[in-house]
Formats: sequence, C-alpha cells, structure tokens
Amino acid sequence: PSPRYPPNKCLIWDDRLRRPIGELSFRRRVLNVKLRRDRVAVALRDRAYVYDFADLGLLDSVETGDNPLGLLCVSTSTDAPGG
Repeated sequence: PSPRYPPNKCLIWDDRLRRPIGELSFRRRVLNVKLRRDRVAVALRDRAYVYDFADLGLLDSVETGDNPLGLLCVSTSTDAPGG
C-alpha cells in the first residue's frame, strides 16, 4: 500500500480540530519526528531539524553522521540550552 502522504513531509495534526495545522517539507525522507509542547524535532538520514511548535519556525539545523534509523532524542526540560 502506498502512503497517504509523501515520505518527505511531516504533517502536524490537531486531534481536537481533526485537521492538519502545519506541514514541513524536506528534500529527503523523514525518518523520525519527536514532539514537545514547544518544539518539533525531525530526523533525516544526515541532519536533524528543530522547529518552534507555535509557528513552525526553524530554530536549528544540525548535521549528523549517517543515521539510517532516524534516531532522535528530545529533552523534556525547557531549562536545557537552546530549549
């Protein structure tokens, strides 16, 4: 079965509104996504992106080593540097 959405897009869905509230597009396949109340983190094969949840503005882009599994971890603390 083919996916409903392209594998290079990250759709932010609001269950209460029952509709998408945002979309992030990339040139490569999205391997993993982690959410926090104030952040969205997206892992690609060689890069991780961090966005502000409120406006989906890009906060940081980090080049990683080869990451075929899309491993990604997000701190729950908002006191951490950059968070």
